[in-house]
Amino acid sequence: MATITRTVSSTHPPALLCLRALAAVSGLSDTTFSPTPLTSTAATGPSSFGNSSSVKFQLSTVTTDAFGATTASTASTQTTTISGLVAIVRALATTHPTLGLCGATDEDGTRIEGWIESLAGLMEAAYSVEDAHQLRALKGAVESFGATVESSLITTGKYLTGPTVTAADVVVAIVLTAAVTRTKSDPLGANTDALIH
Repeated sequence: MATITRTVSSTHPPALLCLRALAAVSGLSDTTFSPTPLTSTAATGPSSFGNSSSVKFQLSTVTTDAFGATTASTASTQTTTISGLVAIVRALATTHPTLGLCGATDEDGTRIEGWIESLAGLMEAAYSVEDAHQLRALKGAVESFGATVESSLITTGKYLTGPTVTAADVVVAIVLTAAVTRTKSDPLGANTDALIH
């Protein structure tokens, strides 16, 4: 029987909250979240290209197949590492497809990934910027993103990409909450405020 362990790291460990929540919703009790900051040079690769955020993510998955092995030393072990928020959200959300966290269709999946990709600027406001002047400057971007979320929720109903909760709802709600809190943004609209509270 194979055992799988997952370790998720970030250059800014508080940013792991959105992935921790997604893992919990996905029922992934074998996932750990490193409290040690990931060095920014470790989070490179195809999945991290195009991410302008200084907040980087990495997922290491270790699969040990002990089938037929008589001792731990004869079991085969495979380690896979991926980088980037979108790739990690996809990896966590697809572990149990019946939950529908990646949407019901390919089009839903594309919209979900679009929402996750659009979070790069919010990651700065939510987790990495410490300067009060820079946070005030990011307030407008946070409120603009909130207006986009509000508009989408008015169009789609209760959730961002369709009739049920998806990975986009989980991740956007947590990151947006952190960004709103840190920038002291104004209320974003009834639907968005319901999503993040």
